[in-house]
Amino acid sequence: EERETQVLWEGRGLDRGKMGLGFVAELPPLGYKVYTLFPGGSEPASKIKVDGNQVETPFFRLVMDENTGIIEVFDQEGRLQIRGNELVIEDEVGDLYHHRSRFDDLIKSESGEGLQYGSFKSKSFRVEPGELRTKLVFENEYYCLTWPYRMKEKFPPLLYKYKVLDIRKEVIVYRDLPRIEFITRVDNKYPNIRLRVRFDTGMERKVYFRETQFGVVPEPTEYYAKRTRPRPSGIPNFLSWFDLSDGVRGITFMNKGLPAVEFIEDRVYITLFRSVCGLSADGIAGPLIPTPDALELRSYTFEYAIELHEGDWRQAEIYKRAQEYHHLPFSFQISPSEGDLPEELSFLEISPYNLVLSALKKAEDGEEVILRFFETKGEETLAEVRFFQPVQQAWRTNLLEEKESEIAVEGNLIRLEVKPFEIVTLRLRF
Repeated sequence: EERETQVLWEGRGLDRGKMGLGFVAELPPLGYKVYTLFPGGSEPASKIKVDGNQVETPFFRLVMDENTGIIEVFDQEGRLQIRGNELVIEDEVGDLYHHRSRFDDLIKSESGEGLQYGSFKSKSFRVEPGELRTKLVFENEYYCLTWPYRMKEKFPPLLYKYKVLDIRKEVIVYRDLPRIEFITRVDNKYPNIRLRVRFDTGMERKVYFRETQFGVVPEPTEYYAKRTRPRPSGIPNFLSWFDLSDGVRGITFMNKGLPAVEFIEDRVYITLFRSVCGLSADGIAGPLIPTPDALELRSYTFEYAIELHEGDWRQAEIYKRAQEYHHLPFSFQISPSEGDLPEELSFLEISPYNLVLSALKKAEDGEEVILRFFETKGEETLAEVRFFQPVQQAWRTNLLEEKESEIAVEGNLIRLEVKPFEIVTLRLRF
């Protein structure tokens, strides 16, 4: 069927004549699909609405503050769902193992909290509109000293000194996807800080759910430790997503390499980095040796996303949404050919969606193929595993790939019962 497209970029100079084209593809599981480009085409039936610093999709309305880069997201009835993507700077005198702070207050937040001497200074704000995808871009800087530093609400700073942070925040929304993506770029010259991004969820819950190895576990939102006391810097950690919901609505946070999260009342703090200079400050966890690279005095790019949903994480199938965000498809251009492959093919399909692929590889001690998947919803499930060609023999194995029992094969289809959160390993001979 025809897919609506959007031009994302056009080449200049030596790249003149090239362009990037974007569209929402529907792909078979662990497979590929060929799309053919034709000139012309019809206008999109609907578009993302842009009005100044506001963008509206079929799922929500998003507003970005042009002076701070902080966003607010409203549902279609105008109710505030979440506020945030706000950077907060905190004192950090810990080590590679523990976070320590000399005082409870923030150094500074983009909304103005913290010590009075430093300030964020906005540089630019713009919207890059599109029918299918729209990007909001905000840039600012942080200075350690501004003057005057009192009564800033009446007397804006006239002097900025000692710039230590350059920040670029990109917020990306789609017409056909409910996901909001964030790309935050930071050039850091500020040692001994912890930089986190904060979201106000409006939901103060005692428990949330996070992805862990081969499953999902509940986690308490409050860890009763004073800010000034040593504590592990990653309390708690999650893998690729965690979800906060009240049973009626929920918010899922997804990340690419940012596992440390903390809840304080209804606020979520995701750690971007901690700038420390020693392996172990107390000499207990390890020797007291300098770690200059851990000061993190360089440029970084952080990627994370949120998705608003109804119901809890099971009803919203958040595990599927997180997989879609973390395993984006590869695209490349090919020339027409007379090969034997079809225009669409799935090499492997595991259903239903609560079964997640973990490994597909050659066996360590033979020519068979090892397939590993797990159940992530906490329910007994009848699994159907379908391959692109017939399977000759199949065995259930342990994690060491040692055969335990042979299982029935129906051509290219295998059916088997899976227990809640069970890890299943199959050894296949084609």
